[in-house]
Amino acid sequence: MHRFYDELADLWPLLSPVEDYAAEAGSILNLLYELRYLGNGARPRLLELGAGGGHTLAHLTEFVDATAVDISPAMLEQCGKLNPEVECIEADMCSVTLDREFDVVLCHDAVDYLTDTGQVRRMIRTAWDHLRPGGLFICAPTYTTEEPIDGQVETDQNRDGHRCVTFMSYLYDPDVNDGRFRMVLVVITDEAGQVKVFHEEHELGLFSPKTWLTLLFKQGFQPQRITLKASPPRDLERCEADQDAVPYPVFVGMKPSAAM
Repeated sequence: MHRFYDELADLWPLLSPVEDYAAEAGSILNLLYELRYLGNGARPRLLELGAGGGHTLAHLTEFVDATAVDISPAMLEQCGKLNPEVECIEADMCSVTLDREFDVVLCHDAVDYLTDTGQVRRMIRTAWDHLRPGGLFICAPTYTTEEPIDGQVETDQNRDGHRCVTFMSYLYDPDVNDGRFRMVLVVITDEAGQVKVFHEEHELGLFSPKTWLTLLFKQGFQPQRITLKASPPRDLERCEADQDAVPYPVFVGMKPSAAM
């Protein structure tokens, strides 16, 4: 288990503030309205695989009944604090088995940690097994082979009372042909003048859009690649989004209503 998802999990509210997830969550809600999973008087049942600290769910729970699955108990503890109405289940998103079906299954940036197609197939099968006929799977990897990876740097800094957290990530790809890349994370905490530095390296998966669509199709989904605009919805019923919002790709798959 990576330290940042274990003993350092309490840093995530400052590493990646919940407010930063409002735009992408809004685009997901707009998609659900457009596809009529919302707006029909019922609250859809949503399962998030790899929910982490629940920062995306925090913007969805007003509209859906949510269940969160994550392999890290420390991250689930953060999720439960932020979303007390959400059922939190400690399990692997590639093998969890629940005794119920959902209208929507969501797998967001946690999917980046699947590093081979076998893991991806198992995650997709998990989503399939937990969807009702006619249900919707939304998969949103942060990276695909269409974007350059080497040398990407992101930095941020946030404060909370006496604590300041500075964050940097650096991406590099030591072997462009192996379907994986690496992310170096560096975090500096300053609590009332007590400075600590943490760093570690994560291995992530990198797949082409064609691979995502093929694996969804082979499972039985009706797959599609769509582009969402990360923007809080101004009017959910009309699915309006900010014209200046940054577009990002997601892969969706509908489970046929007559699925066997």
